Amino acid sequence: MSQSERKTSSKLLRALQNRALTMGVLWGGAYLLALLLAVTVVAPERFVLHVGDIAKKTITASKDVADEITTKQRRDAAAAQVAVVYYKEDGVADMVMQTLSAVFDQFRNVRQFGETLHQGDQKGGVADTDPATHSATTDKTEVWGSYTQQQFEQAAKLVPLAPLTSAQLRVLLNISENDLEDLYQTLVAGVRTTMAGTIPEGQINDAITNIQELSYSVPTDLWWSVAAPALRACLKPNMVIDQAATEANREKVRADIEPVVFKQGQNIVVAGERVTAPQLAVLEALGLIQGTRFDTELYAGVGLLVALLLAGLLLAIALLWPALLQNIARQTLLLLIALLTLLVCVAFAQINIYLLPMAMGALLATVLLDVRAAISLNVILSAILGVLTLRGGNANSAQAMGVALTGMLGGMVGILAVRKRPFRFKILLSGLYIGLVNASTVLGSGLSSNNDLHIVAITACYAMGGGVIAAVLCVGVQPALEAFFNLLTPAKLLELCNPNQPLLRRLMMEAPGTYHHSMVVANIAEAAAESIGVNALLVRVGAYYHDIGKLKRPGYFKENQMGENPHDHTDPRVSTAIVVAHTRDGVALGQRHRLPQEVLDMIAQHHGDTPVVYFYNKAMQQNGGQPVDIQDFRYEGPRPHTAEAALLMLADTVEAAVRAMQDATPEKIDQAIRRLVRGKAEDGQLDDCPLTFRDLDKICEAFSAVLSGVFHERIEYPAVDIPPGRETSVPVPASAEDAPPAQGGRA
Repeated sequence: MSQSERKTSSKLLRALQNRALTMGVLWGGAYLLALLLAVTVVAPERFVLHVGDIAKKTITASKDVADEITTKQRRDAAAAQVAVVYYKEDGVADMVMQTLSAVFDQFRNVRQFGETLHQGDQKGGVADTDPATHSATTDKTEVWGSYTQQQFEQAAKLVPLAPLTSAQLRVLLNISENDLEDLYQTLVAGVRTTMAGTIPEGQINDAITNIQELSYSVPTDLWWSVAAPALRACLKPNMVIDQAATEANREKVRADIEPVVFKQGQNIVVAGERVTAPQLAVLEALGLIQGTRFDTELYAGVGLLVALLLAGLLLAIALLWPALLQNIARQTLLLLIALLTLLVCVAFAQINIYLLPMAMGALLATVLLDVRAAISLNVILSAILGVLTLRGGNANSAQAMGVALTGMLGGMVGILAVRKRPFRFKILLSGLYIGLVNASTVLGSGLSSNNDLHIVAITACYAMGGGVIAAVLCVGVQPALEAFFNLLTPAKLLELCNPNQPLLRRLMMEAPGTYHHSMVVANIAEAAAESIGVNALLVRVGAYYHDIGKLKRPGYFKENQMGENPHDHTDPRVSTAIVVAHTRDGVALGQRHRLPQEVLDMIAQHHGDTPVVYFYNKAMQQNGGQPVDIQDFRYEGPRPHTAEAALLMLADTVEAAVRAMQDATPEKIDQAIRRLVRGKAEDGQLDDCPLTFRDLDKICEAFSAVLSGVFHERIEYPAVDIPPGRETSVPVPASAEDAPPAQGGRA
């Protein structure tokens, strides 16, 4: 991977990380808004009640809510009456008979093992010995009947299909062959008869009882010791419960039972009555009991609503101002403005619902961010506040609509009033406009739904007061937010234009040539900015500070050199590295002095990735005229992304070129300007900015007009000997430009 590809990949990764952080900030703000709304607006009154308590107050349902306990009891009772559904499983009878045969084969092995033990005892002369005597002769091994524990364990291993106890094994060890075979035949007949019918799942014991009745001739001890274990090992149901069908029938019955529901406004608990468990559960479901869960559905609904509205805000920003999605600080500011506006509105809502200073958010967003962000935020905040006035459905929907409409119209008027001149007096004046629009909106909606003119008039006065309060709060909050987020406002731009700014004073003292160059660039760039309608004040400030990086090595730049040029003895690549570093150094210096981000971007972008042609040509000459990699002689970029940054690039280029021209005439200046601008466009330096060809033509005209005045042709004054004397007839010049130079000098 080449170096350029690695840079591109790194930029893409940073962009993705930035976008992820953006989403985190947005949804974090959504969470804060949802929490604020839940606590301050929609939180219901909560009670302390237990089962059996006497209710001191009648409590009604704040919304429709189901009585889950009573409903469940009714549904479970109905489902319990549903008959179980079975299905017949084929092949079970053959499997049972095979298992029965296998079990009895193992029984025969046990009986044979017992017979072997008997024969061994007879040979040893200890058959049917007393247990105490036998224990003594077998090293005190525990004995059951005439068998040791070890022998029982050996016998148990012979019947893995039907685990038997020691007592059952003793019977099987002592049974005769004929008795065992008779038992087998009896059980075969009984099992076949039983399996010919049905054995439902879960009714194996009933089937064994049925076989026992058919095998009445089997002795009791033989039945319980041998027959019953064998049957338990082999019998399987041939009628299996159809769980899906049974549960489906039960669910159908449950669904047919209507839920018990308390409707909104219906009494749940009546004052003076005892609280029952179902009533308490309903109150807990509504979040009306202290110490229990909140009404999660209510808060989830509010949270979802706020999330959807914030998603709408995000979508509006993506459509109107997509650049904001790449700026975490500005998104944070936007959400902070929304949060502050909602907090203030909730506080004023305690006085009157129409006193809400809803336009505060629109005004702050216009002054501190952008008109597009302000419009989006105004619509979303108006919708949120309109919904919140419903207070869970208890308020008048017409009132909620009136609040939302007042916020939208008043906010739009405020945006229109301050969008071009966002100064403090203009903001305060906009409060009157907003108040008048608010009052008119309330009058219109009130007269259409309320016949009491006195109430409508008072409400209109509150609405007008809300507009004035919004403007006052905006003026009070703006400086704090502006300073905290280091925002580029008109007031900040005017402050940065002050020549007494530390960076400008350093530039004037340490790099006077660069300072003069910056002033000229500012003049021509501002004129061009006004001609195409972009932020001329921002362009001027950017021009003032665009070359502050040269303060690090002022002597390496031609305009500051008074004698020898250090680049004459420096490798072209080293010289290029020094020159191109001034953009990076300028950004670092600007960050230390807290320059706004827009100015820092202009510092970084004012050369784009253009090549340093002088050192590129010098390197080729040193290389014998052979080409060298031009990428080694380019600025780091990025290319200009805004019209202001592109203007600064063009102004910087043409000023330096025209200043170096010999015998500059207006025609030559205009031709040079258009050639240089065309060269920047053909090199792709303007590809990422929004300038059009019409804009470029206006820019060239503005540049030509200003530079023709700055670098106009001047006359050469002759050297004249002035006779000595206290008085001279030499006239005093009308202006400095008409003043004669020092003796022997030139203008």
